[in-house]
Amino acid sequence: MGVDLGIDLGSSLERVKEEAYLFWGDQVRVEGNAEQYREHQATWIRTRLVISTFASVALLIALISILNLMLSRVLKRTSSMGLSMALGASRKMIFLQFLVEASSLGFFGAFLGLGISMAFISLFEMAVLSVLGIQVVLGFLMSFFFGVYPAYLGSRINPVDALRTDS
Repeated sequence: MGVDLGIDLGSSLERVKEEAYLFWGDQVRVEGNAEQYREHQATWIRTRLVISTFASVALLIALISILNLMLSRVLKRTSSMGLSMALGASRKMIFLQFLVEASSLGFFGAFLGLGISMAFISLFEMAVLSVLGIQVVLGFLMSFFFGVYPAYLGSRINPVDALRTDS
């Protein structure tokens, strides 16, 4: 049997028991799984909390890695950025170059993480594919945010000092 949404399962179970006992007497046994459902929901909430915690830590580590990678790329390309600026590249162009690079790293990283997540979901036969687009957008936006600082530093390099360096 089933009940509509918004109906109290406990009172519905009692009503079904009363009707069944009236019709069949003591020969019938009526059980409900509302308690099992509540236990399952509580377990699922705890599991999602643990998974979310690990995913948040992994995302933070990945974003710090992107920040570190972009900062090291800015330092390695100091002379080439100075040359580009001396030949006419604007600070905005240098800024956008590094920002696009950081964003593409985050975008491809989000898709790679999504693919690995889908493999694990299919491995454990879980059907939790409802929020996948959110993870990709979040990964892209966060990498964009963490790529702004290195891009800003790269665009603020003095071309004369950059051409003088030996890197």
